[in-house]
Amino acid sequence: MTDLDLIAAHVRRARRHPDTLATELSAAVELIAGRPFADVDWPWATVEGLATDAAALACDVACVLGDWHLDHDDPAGALRAARYGMRAAPESEQLARLRMRAYHQRGEPDQLRAVMDDLRAAADHPGPDSDDQLHPDTTALYRRLTSPAASVR
Repeated sequence: MTDLDLIAAHVRRARRHPDTLATELSAAVELIAGRPFADVDWPWATVEGLATDAAALACDVACVLGDWHLDHDDPAGALRAARYGMRAAPESEQLARLRMRAYHQRGEPDQLRAVMDDLRAAADHPGPDSDDQLHPDTTALYRRLTSPAASVR
């Protein structure tokens, strides 16, 4: 049984028993050790899409857990979940949005801006037009959270 199988088992248990969601998904994200299949020379994992699917699952699990933490006024828990997910996919905008919302909830606008700055710097063509390279949800969330009317949840 692989870590991927174990993560999927935790997700299945969380779906069957929603009252265990935080416990099951916490156990799942703790299994994320890095980019899937990065430490082995198995080209088929990339060709078959298994590495991409595993990274997407890690991001999804981390985001669901992070959302749970934000819903329970625990932005530190949300940031912890995001850090685990970033082990598998550090470039994930989905995880960046989770981090921005957590920093907003903590009242840390400089950290929120730093997340966006990192995304802009990682863009194919960094600069004033780099926002065009980001997902529209990312730029919309950033604008909403940094607007003068935005207040901490």
